[in-house]
Amino acid sequence: ARLLGVEPATLVGQRWRDRLRPEDIAADDRALRDLAEGGMPSPYPAWCRHTDGRWIPLLIIRQRSADGAYAVVLDLTVQRQAEAAALDQAARQAALISALPEALIEVRDGAITAVNPAATALLGPAVLGREVRALLGQAATDGAGPYRVRLGDRQLAVSTLALPDGGDACLMLLRDETVG
Repeated sequence: ARLLGVEPATLVGQRWRDRLRPEDIAADDRALRDLAEGGMPSPYPAWCRHTDGRWIPLLIIRQRSADGAYAVVLDLTVQRQAEAAALDQAARQAALISALPEALIEVRDGAITAVNPAATALLGPAVLGREVRALLGQAATDGAGPYRVRLGDRQLAVSTLALPDGGDACLMLLRDETVG
């Protein structure tokens, strides 16, 4: 009742489904049918209308009991807000990385797996999947750095940062120091 913004007594005689979005009623019906047939329904997401009119994201878990059935209803509002914040953070990070004037490449197991636009401009469009050692030399895979390397007529300063997810993964920042 607190989740919906009402007093518990006001819910007596009301149907749960009347508070669900129309597209969520089929999942609720399926869960009730599974219970009636002796099965165990899977938890399902749904949206329920609060008394103030907003929709609340929920996870509903239907269970059988000695005298019928009940539902465990989990409010997913905070989780959804956290997911939205994480997506927003990821978008800001992507925008920052894209705006870097220096080339930034991600390397996993010796191969280039991601690049920013500056890296594409410096290294060419077909850089994904290439072995970093073949492109930047032995020092690129030795964990050395910062170091300098020639790439064609370019002089690059290369700095390497190991990624925290372990394994053979790193970010490499390539700064073009070519004079003239």
